[in-house]
Amino acid sequence: MVKVKKIDECNEVVGPGELVETLHELCPFYYWPNDGNLGDYLIAEATRQFFRRNHLTWKEYSPEEPPSDDSYHLVYGGGGRFVSHWGGIELFEAHLSNPRVRRCVVLPHSIQGVDSLVKSFDSRHVVFCREQKSLAYCCSLNSRAAFRLAHDMGLCLQVADLPGLDSIAPVGNDADEESRLQYELLTGGAVAHARYRMTRATIQNAARRFSFVLRSDKEKSIRAESEWAYDVSILYSASCRETAYSAQLVYLMADILRSTDVVVTDRLHVAIMAMHVGKEVYMLDNDYGKLSGVYELSLKGRANVHLLPPGEPWPVELQRAWAKLNSPWRNGYFAARAMAGRILRKIKGK
Repeated sequence: MVKVKKIDECNEVVGPGELVETLHELCPFYYWPNDGNLGDYLIAEATRQFFRRNHLTWKEYSPEEPPSDDSYHLVYGGGGRFVSHWGGIELFEAHLSNPRVRRCVVLPHSIQGVDSLVKSFDSRHVVFCREQKSLAYCCSLNSRAAFRLAHDMGLCLQVADLPGLDSIAPVGNDADEESRLQYELLTGGAVAHARYRMTRATIQNAARRFSFVLRSDKEKSIRAESEWAYDVSILYSASCRETAYSAQLVYLMADILRSTDVVVTDRLHVAIMAMHVGKEVYMLDNDYGKLSGVYELSLKGRANVHLLPPGEPWPVELQRAWAKLNSPWRNGYFAARAMAGRILRKIKGK
């Protein structure tokens, strides 16, 4: 039996040691990473690093081909999948509460607006929340499962352990479609285009470079929108399972963020990766308070990470960089640059 305290007995944050103990009692288990974009790949890779460092044994879980075992332990990866924005919650209810699942751990998650999923958890489930708001929400609906606070798994990432882009081996003939797509992205023109988009999202202000890495989907910050911002996270999205190139995708994210000095973002894992590579980070909250919640629980007090609260003015240097980013002259500059590039390519083609 997994030894955890009920939330009405304690409200402290679970540390790495207690998380390891919880997972060790499940070994061997199946690991189902939360699918999604590069931020989700960061979480999945950090989680696999965490498993290896702590000598945990696991197999990959595929919802398309669930285990044939009579019973098994299941660990679902951390992230922000369990919110009402994305739908498809019935799939997770079916898999996480399958009668053949003996014990189930959900790694640190944001959970909001998915009442039926939360109510489906029972005494087999240990659910880690990465903000107080998610914890309070879950506990208001369910007293059978164990709900705990824990830090986002992305904070466990060891960037130094990621293989670089120069270590990419050619894709094999027996590779699956997902691996082929990853190889094509990492070795093709998409990388150069991503670096160009990052350049467009970056402003030189005094001695520092300010990059605005902002999302444009349902969770976007209501405070900041710009056609010049770049959402690096959506460069690639898929299952987040481990492939020959999944770790290099995470390295690519780190490498792109290394090109700047200051990152302004409403992407949680852009903020976390920028922090990992030593950048100064300004976090804008998303639409349901995910970033502010994780900041309060896990990032507050770090010298290079700041929260930009709604309704409060930005620091002057950010205001100046934002004004430059959105100034009319940038349209003409990048239009001229694009035209020059087309002319050069045409000349070289001849």
